[in-house]
Amino acid sequence: MSVICLLPAVSLALLSFCPVTVFSRRDVLELGDADFDYLATEHETMLVKFYAPWCGHCKKLAPEFQKAARRLKGTVQLAKVDCTAHTETCGRFGVTGYPTLKIFRYGKDSAPYDGPRSANGIYNYMTKQTGPDSVHLKSEEDLQTFVKNYDASIVGVFSGSDSSRLAEFLKAAGLLRGQFRFAHITDLQIAKQHADSESVLLFRPPRLSNTFEDSVVVFKDYLTISSLRRFIRDHIYGMCPHMTMESRDRLRVRDLLTAYYDLDYHHNVRGSNYWRN
Repeated sequence: MSVICLLPAVSLALLSFCPVTVFSRRDVLELGDADFDYLATEHETMLVKFYAPWCGHCKKLAPEFQKAARRLKGTVQLAKVDCTAHTETCGRFGVTGYPTLKIFRYGKDSAPYDGPRSANGIYNYMTKQTGPDSVHLKSEEDLQTFVKNYDASIVGVFSGSDSSRLAEFLKAAGLLRGQFRFAHITDLQIAKQHADSESVLLFRPPRLSNTFEDSVVVFKDYLTISSLRRFIRDHIYGMCPHMTMESRDRLRVRDLLTAYYDLDYHHNVRGSNYWRN
């Protein structure tokens, strides 16, 4: 039997019987010149959309942004600024095109948002923005637990908390945390199995482990944000990358022979790796 939801004007009570998803307008904060600084400082992590009402791309993004805000409520605040009405705020943050998305931490412009524009993509990307930029690992057990993940892991190994290389590593983690997982060690003994001096270790996902390439790649060059970014880009995917919705844009800059088949790294790792190998 099919069920039809009727919405007569005389009885709003009938709305409760219809499976309609209701989004609160307050899920997305509306900020402007008068209250941006005051309200933004209240949130540890906030994603702000700078938009113009007439912009077609902004209209397309709006429902996805709203859905993501609903899912992230209580974890990450999403907000929006109408740049046609609040030119001072948009000009202060260098907004020249619409929509522009930026990540703020306690009211300070932290990083541009360069993640997906779908509700799921925004949710996944911004979930990674919570917590510290880099997790401090204090034991071998912490290290093993961290790297046993579905995604790759970037671990900085340093001789102490006052290392100058650690400071540069943490800056890089702050800029790249939306794309990659970062952790750091301040005791060389914890990572002695992989390195005997200060370095950065790239652990490829255990699910992609194979006999044709190393599971761990060591970076020992001079550490800068640019050199670390280049190292990660060149080594993180291995010889045969697993293309996903999150990685496809970064992989498109390469010349790739792509094989499409029934991958399932959650329930059939062995079968998925058979063709990859």
